[in-house]
Amino acid sequence: MPGGPAAVPSKITRPLCRDIFPRNRLFTLLDTLSDKPALWISGPPGSGKTALVSSYLEQADSACIWYQIDSEDNDPATFFYYLAKGAEQAVGHSLAVPPFTAEYFENPLSFTRWFFELLLAGFTKPVVFVFDNYQELPADSVIHTITDTMIGTFPPSCRLMIISRDIMPKRLTRRKLNGRIGSLSWQDLRLTREEAAGILTRSGPVPENRITLLHEKACGWVAGLLLLASELEVTGSTDMKTTGLSNEDVFSYFAAEIFERQDTTTRNFLLRTSVLPHMTIGMAKKLSGVKNGAEILLALNKRNYFVAKRPGIKSNYQYHPLFREFLLTLAQKQLPEGDLKNLREKAGILLRDSGEIEEAATLFIAAQSWPHLIGLILEHAGRLCGEGRIRPLMEWIETIPEEIRAGAPWLLYWLGTCRIYLDPVNSMPLLEKAYSRFTRQHDIVGMLLTWASIVNSILLKFGSFSPFQQWIDEFAELEQYLDDQPFQIKAPVIVSMLYALGLASTDRQLFDKWAEKGNHLIQQDIDAINKAHTFNLLIVKNTFRGDLADADYYLMLFRSFDRASQLPPFSRIQLKNCAAALAWLSGRFAECEQEGHAGLQIAETSGVHLYNHYFWGQLAAGALSTGNLKQAEKYLAHMAGCMDRMRPWEQSFFHVLATWSALLKQNSAQAVMHARKGVELIAVMGTTVNNALIYLGMALACNLADNHAEADNYLQLSLKTGKESGDRQTEFSSLLAGAWFSLQRGNHRSADDYLQQAMTIGRKKGYINGYFWNNGMMEQLCHRALEVRIEEIYVQELITSRNIMPPPGGILLENWPWKIKVYTLGRFSLLIDNQLVTFSRKARARPLELLYALIASGGRNVSKEKITTYLWPEALGDAANSSFSTTLQRLRKLLTIPEAILVQHETITLNPRLFWIDIWAFERFISTASTLSTDQIEEKFLLLEKASSLYHGSFLEEQENPYWLYTMRERLQKKFSRISLQIADRLLQKQASRQAAQFLEKVMTIDPGNSELYQNFLNYQQET
Repeated sequence: MPGGPAAVPSKITRPLCRDIFPRNRLFTLLDTLSDKPALWISGPPGSGKTALVSSYLEQADSACIWYQIDSEDNDPATFFYYLAKGAEQAVGHSLAVPPFTAEYFENPLSFTRWFFELLLAGFTKPVVFVFDNYQELPADSVIHTITDTMIGTFPPSCRLMIISRDIMPKRLTRRKLNGRIGSLSWQDLRLTREEAAGILTRSGPVPENRITLLHEKACGWVAGLLLLASELEVTGSTDMKTTGLSNEDVFSYFAAEIFERQDTTTRNFLLRTSVLPHMTIGMAKKLSGVKNGAEILLALNKRNYFVAKRPGIKSNYQYHPLFREFLLTLAQKQLPEGDLKNLREKAGILLRDSGEIEEAATLFIAAQSWPHLIGLILEHAGRLCGEGRIRPLMEWIETIPEEIRAGAPWLLYWLGTCRIYLDPVNSMPLLEKAYSRFTRQHDIVGMLLTWASIVNSILLKFGSFSPFQQWIDEFAELEQYLDDQPFQIKAPVIVSMLYALGLASTDRQLFDKWAEKGNHLIQQDIDAINKAHTFNLLIVKNTFRGDLADADYYLMLFRSFDRASQLPPFSRIQLKNCAAALAWLSGRFAECEQEGHAGLQIAETSGVHLYNHYFWGQLAAGALSTGNLKQAEKYLAHMAGCMDRMRPWEQSFFHVLATWSALLKQNSAQAVMHARKGVELIAVMGTTVNNALIYLGMALACNLADNHAEADNYLQLSLKTGKESGDRQTEFSSLLAGAWFSLQRGNHRSADDYLQQAMTIGRKKGYINGYFWNNGMMEQLCHRALEVRIEEIYVQELITSRNIMPPPGGILLENWPWKIKVYTLGRFSLLIDNQLVTFSRKARARPLELLYALIASGGRNVSKEKITTYLWPEALGDAANSSFSTTLQRLRKLLTIPEAILVQHETITLNPRLFWIDIWAFERFISTASTLSTDQIEEKFLLLEKASSLYHGSFLEEQENPYWLYTMRERLQKKFSRISLQIADRLLQKQASRQAAQFLEKVMTIDPGNSELYQNFLNYQQET
């Protein structure tokens, strides 16, 4: 750009105040109001408001951010952009503050709080913000609300001074009533006679009668005083009839008088330069053609003829608003229309070349200089969009006549792209027209970028994703040109294609091809937002497919990128959503809670609430996975509150979770209702992403409602859909559901087949959680898997990682990964988490005796009195109780699990959900065998053989035989003798005398003193 951009825009520079009379009376008043976070200074134009504030701040030890507001600043993105620039000018370096981009449109107030928190962190001394010309904002402007938020959140070190011609807007009156806004009115601003004298005598002595006359005629109005003084000086007339005229009329009258007395060159200079909102000397010369323009400006400024000077690399001059309005009105009357149009166009070029593009655009529009406006738009549109300043960009494009706009595809592209965020439905026709025109022109870059914007438009509008497929197909011809493009073109196209394929296509190979492009993209130096989108897409798709290890890998990279890049809030929200989803699916529930709430906190701080329903959903899924129904209901209620802004496929996610919740509550009617709503949404979603889950939820709901045929149909649909989409995690959950259905109906062969498939997938993928997880169901399925030894090691790891409790009857499974295992038959061993516990006898003697006594007494509902009698027979009352409590505490510490021993109503129980004790299994095998009929003889003796295999010797035979062991020892010995003979008899019945003898010989080595077994052994030997 010729000359390069201006170092500091003039609208954010404070006017210089040299040779201005100091209004100490008002300075004192301002000091008394310094405890107010904000100050409203209002008065008519020309009443000295700007000069007052500027001269006051010149002596203050504060950083100043001066903002001269105009109509363009009604756009929040522009407003925050210039606030940031003004702050950077004040501190002398760049600040890490975010632009007000599209994601903040819904909640500018949260953004305001966050923006100022970041901005003020860059200052080391008090800060004063000045909003000059505040009256330029419309009455309904959102900037009033932003200003109100600023005033409400400013720390004591900050102050806002608002300069306006108008009264305070209604939006701010509450702050005034609350005492947070002080005010200076026109009555305060009116000049006293002393102040009028001070101003009039700055250049030399003035007669007292003249001061009195001018002061009375001006009525305290600064501009009027200066005009009247100039008129009196030139004409000497005292016949000044101003009664009944407004200040503006008085100004125009005397300004005309002064203007007419200037020479032709000066008049020409003033008229021509009035089209510039501000100017350097060089700009003024070029526009006016007057060589001595510098002398004219300096002279006007020195004589206080309403020309203000603003500092910068090149000093800027600016006519007082009243004076400029007068000159512009005069220019429209005196200059030919063509000349005025040319002046505006030339002024626009000068401003454009100095980097003042908003003012340049305004002048190009006024001049109807469409080629120059189009050039300006096309040069700066990308940057303006990146800064969130899409509203002014849209307005500029929309001022261009339709017949010109329709033939300019890049204008259609930028207008459509801007509308994506404000009006996504109506952005599509514009983008389609742009794409058609680019295609006819064979403009490859235009086609690629417009294609990406069309996909974004489909993505952001509320409705079906079905249009994606048309544009996926359309890209087939365009793809050949992509590899030749730079990454700034490739990146948005790859991101858009990944979104389209991820949501609408079932072609796994095609997605994988583009995922590889995405994987290459994240290794390049591209813009942070597109890189974050790519990470997000790769994590989400791998998570949906159940490739959790790959998803974790990309999440690690995404986190590293975030730490290195200071990502904007929306990208960090995407990161937190990915982390929360992956955490609960991977069984890291505390991490899910942490990441979910962290994401919601970022949303609250920044005002970006686009993903709130996702966060509530992830949190609900985590709570449902752990059976925390109360917490899950709370999260689901929050998610339901976002329903009006959720697209159909997002609504289906809610119904999946609500179905899950109803299933856990055993509420079949509610489960079926939510599941059916999910199924109904499939027709309008335009994506297959959630289909397998929806069908699975319907299958489980129908099963709970005893509609088995429909349950089976939906289960098969879920399995088919999951396999087609490559969703292994849903396939895993569906196979578990199939095993559950079969097990409930007594079809063990089918259950085992489903279980084998599910557990094989689970082992290969490392799954420890999934949608519709139900601890009650998983207890039964894991029990069955271990019973028939399906993927035994994986199932044990699954039980341990999810802390799955054994179901009733689980004691029969020694291969269940019990928290505590105790072997007492022939040996004593204590295993905690399958690790042998070693201890010195002396250190653990008493706690172990307590454990022996509890086991010897059956381990369930053992009276405390019995135990104290066994272990402390000589202790009385409180002493026995104290010994018991101390020993119990030591035993719990030894076992490392406090809830392993339950004490209630003076009885003690070894927790059967945590303990596996060999004598419990031994007796349960025997009792279970005794319940079987004669038709189940083989099953009966299989159970007896399992019982026999547990008996390796007498109960606690290494102990010193306290009397309370005898009963249990004898009982178990008798049972062992009885079942051993039963097994031997059964072998004889099967004509296996030798095996019977060998069996008894083995048994006798275990219990050598058993005479009954010995006699039978001799008999079997004789028969053999």
